[in-house]
Amino acid sequence: MNERETDALDLRGAFPDVPQDCRDALLRAARSAEEEQKMRIKKTPVRVVVIAALILVLTMTAAAAAALGLNPFAWFSDRRPEYRDIADHTAIAPADPVVWTDERAGSVAVTCEYAYYDGSSLLLGCTVTNDIYVEDYVPTDAELRAMQHMERNLLPMAETEQEQRMLLRLGQARQNGESLGWAVYQVYFADHSDSLTGIDLGRSGGEEERLDGALIAIRDYWELPSEMWNQKEITVRVPIRQSVQRYYFDGETLYHRMEGTELAPLIVTVPCTDAALRRFTGETAIRGVPARVSIMATAVRLFATVDFAEEMPRPEEDAIWCDLALYDENGNMLTTDSCRWQSDRCVFFTVNGTGQVPEALEGSFVVGVPMPSGEDQTEEYPLHMEAEH
Repeated sequence: MNERETDALDLRGAFPDVPQDCRDALLRAARSAEEEQKMRIKKTPVRVVVIAALILVLTMTAAAAAALGLNPFAWFSDRRPEYRDIADHTAIAPADPVVWTDERAGSVAVTCEYAYYDGSSLLLGCTVTNDIYVEDYVPTDAELRAMQHMERNLLPMAETEQEQRMLLRLGQARQNGESLGWAVYQVYFADHSDSLTGIDLGRSGGEEERLDGALIAIRDYWELPSEMWNQKEITVRVPIRQSVQRYYFDGETLYHRMEGTELAPLIVTVPCTDAALRRFTGETAIRGVPARVSIMATAVRLFATVDFAEEMPRPEEDAIWCDLALYDENGNMLTTDSCRWQSDRCVFFTVNGTGQVPEALEGSFVVGVPMPSGEDQTEEYPLHMEAEH
């Protein structure tokens, strides 16, 4: 794309029904490409050498993240402080990588060299190289009939530079009434994993970031079943999948179809750390009902169970919610990750830790009730917690 092409490309006209923020994002992508080209032309030879060195460093950091041992826990510690203190304890014997050669993307590798298991929480730090690839695509008549028509004000997601360039080409195609087709191949982790004996590890979340051809990810199994607790080590099977999203614009309408393939799984064995844990107990009364609170606290997560002496009375509103407002000895607020009623007399919480086992806890049980005014009315019931010795 030369310096004039982005000026000639009328993105606002190309996407007339697209929301303003989407148009602005596309325009910024085009301008960014233009400015990058200008910088390449105008910089002095010395600066060119510096830029080339920086590009080399970034490329090594991303594409060779696994080989260089980039620790995902250290990488994400700025946004997840609880990872900072456990990062030095996450190196494991590397899992056998899942490696295959894709005729389009080239060599694709899924690796796991860092993980954390403290007997109740499991987190895997993984890297995928060449996880996304984009290519031109022209459907057959049969394939086109199987595709779904997309609303004009909807746009495909663009996570990589290749995808962003495809959106720019789509804008040109819409302006000119020309056809355009492309396919996006993406390797990703399945939401659910299991043990080799078939125990479902429950839902997983975590962090992901793409670094110039590599995906750095932490899979956090925050609902690890009790059968997987307190083991010397655990071995888990992480399904790896590849999705194919196909798009075709016929000059008037944009069509879409998604398919998926399951690849070989990643098998990871994680030893239990010698991380400490602390248990807390306490009593309170919530809406006049006595309750006992039990908390098991580790460095990365707290598990809290509130048992009521009798069935918890509910208000007429169906959307009642509850929460735990917990603080450690340093005044750090511990955010609730999930809340699940196990019965009318028991509610279970998972709470994010700070990276260190708390020495003391205080806080309250919060009940929220949506009111006709649209605002929630909250009730707070103090919790008096004592550490078990």
